[in-house]
Amino acid sequence: MRNVYLAQVNQLYGRNAFFPYSVGLLWSYAQKDELVRSNYRLAEFLFLREAPDLVVRRMDKPDIVGISCYIWNWEYNLVLARAVKAAFPDCLIVLGGPQVPNRSPQWLADHPYVDILVHQEGEGAFQEILRQRLVEAPDYTQIGGLSVQGGPGDTVQTGRGSRMVDLDSIPSPYLTGLFDTLAKLPYDFNASQETHRGCPYSCTFCDWGSAVFTKVRSFGDDRIVDEYEWFARNKIELLYNCDANYGMLKRDIAITEDLVRVKQQSGYPRKFRAAYAKKSNANVFRIAELLSREGMNKGVTLSMQSMDSDTLDAVKRGNIKMEDFSENIRKYKASNIATYTEVILGLPGESWASFRRGIDQILDARQHDSINIYPCMLLPNSEMSDEAYVQRHGIRAVRTQMLWLHAKPNENDTKEYYDLVIETATMPRADWRKSYKLAWAVQALHCLPALQAAAIVVSRLAGIPISEFYLALLERAQERPETILGQQSRWADAKIDEMLDARSTDIILPEFGDIVWPLEEASFLSILKQRETFYEEIAGELLDLTKDRGWNLSSDLIEEILAYQKATVAHPDDSGDLDLSFRHNIDEIVNAEHAGEAVALRQEDCRVVIARQSGYAGDWVAFAREAVWYGRKGGCLRNPTARKDPAGGARMPRSTALSVGA
Repeated sequence: MRNVYLAQVNQLYGRNAFFPYSVGLLWSYAQKDELVRSNYRLAEFLFLREAPDLVVRRMDKPDIVGISCYIWNWEYNLVLARAVKAAFPDCLIVLGGPQVPNRSPQWLADHPYVDILVHQEGEGAFQEILRQRLVEAPDYTQIGGLSVQGGPGDTVQTGRGSRMVDLDSIPSPYLTGLFDTLAKLPYDFNASQETHRGCPYSCTFCDWGSAVFTKVRSFGDDRIVDEYEWFARNKIELLYNCDANYGMLKRDIAITEDLVRVKQQSGYPRKFRAAYAKKSNANVFRIAELLSREGMNKGVTLSMQSMDSDTLDAVKRGNIKMEDFSENIRKYKASNIATYTEVILGLPGESWASFRRGIDQILDARQHDSINIYPCMLLPNSEMSDEAYVQRHGIRAVRTQMLWLHAKPNENDTKEYYDLVIETATMPRADWRKSYKLAWAVQALHCLPALQAAAIVVSRLAGIPISEFYLALLERAQERPETILGQQSRWADAKIDEMLDARSTDIILPEFGDIVWPLEEASFLSILKQRETFYEEIAGELLDLTKDRGWNLSSDLIEEILAYQKATVAHPDDSGDLDLSFRHNIDEIVNAEHAGEAVALRQEDCRVVIARQSGYAGDWVAFAREAVWYGRKGGCLRNPTARKDPAGGARMPRSTALSVGA
């Protein structure tokens, strides 16, 4: 029997590991062929980021090594492939997955230790490769969808491969027992699952459609539900749905009902995460209701990527109308369902002015708790990485180190990289830098709510956009670098400069755990650690700004706003209810804003009870992990509030926090 090794390598996140789902599908489908079954054995699934030399050392005469490639394991995979070929020159090295370049005929010549590249779907092609390997003089050029080493310096591309029409013809690696042994290892496993393949959209920054074709094809309902049962039996913590648009199909509600039923009966899977339909619809809302009631919701995506029409045209993206987006935010909040909105910084057509305006539009739609802003990157097979597209839009990118967010750092590990867009024809480098700084402030100070309540009240009373509130504070921070905000602002500047200069480094703060933090979470935690001084300094800044800019806020009102702000942000040292008296209806203004309403400032005596989170007892590591990392989406870092009448009567619930899974 010939030995096959299949690699789909990922990081460990604490004790959490992912099953190698993609290569599991490859082997499940390959095993349908009698010739393959009788000639090959699966020696090992490689799913951990172990040192490649150690992996090779324990290999037993590998005949074929198949490697699934993603942006997070590409450089590691190349090191592994080179090491395997050096130790076993006759071993066939096959690379597939979204990161394998489709438009680089010279690639195999530059990487002679790789024999075959598989493009798009791989199940059928890999089975044919295994069969052809058994022939005395294998000719892989007969198989569609490949790039194959030809003569010296020559690559043969075999044309487009055929797609899998019947997805249920691919046996499930869960249901065939392929992962049963892995499931017994001492890790908390997360599982990946597809319910359909294909994406009908053609966004230029994405490769989803070309990776699995644009026509949507579905796996059968029975198979999906049987996999749910397997996840339950094996106590899977997180189920990660791999569809491009979960909730797009009518049947998605029914299979979600089945998932919830399995969770109710067994307690597993505990959480569910998906990339929801690009244009959120009634299906998605119903799915979110089902998941939230069972505590499984990891947040529903209401993504826009950009609010600028020229940008959306340039990237071939169609968003829902702004009024529909606002209504969705209102509807989800009314049902206590967490959502988050993704924005991409640096898209072609975007400018500093349009980016800032777009952030304010999203905030004006009351999406205060979860705006995730990602820098644009050039994926190798996306339209955006095509040379003609790059030239047309004046795109300039730098190759910079990928950060392993929330993973344990490993200095000896192979570094991964991505191509970060730092300039376009409409956004010069200086404007990109300015936009990233605003993105940092909005995420670190607003969505992670160190100043969210204050920004809402001040901006509404002063009649200014929320972005102006933060830009004004950043100007003050530049003038006063000794303040806590000044220190964090300078730190953010340094990290931005690292990205621009292609020298990104991990952010590790031992007092919050031995993992890598994203910049905004690191800043939020650092500010919270110095809570008292921070809010004292912000009070002084707001007093100066209100004089300089005519914001018309009294010192007493600023003091009240910041007292409310400080009390309503979760903190590991706090527990139990806090009963505060105010002379203005600040709580009413903040809660009305989250409900999509507008309330005028009134002078009145009111008492507000803040239900502060308990259970951390000053444990910053647990708080950072559970409240900030796990619970960031959906307002879970805002303490719920309730108003009391001044005489101390019954509470009137005014909860500001949304439900979201950890």
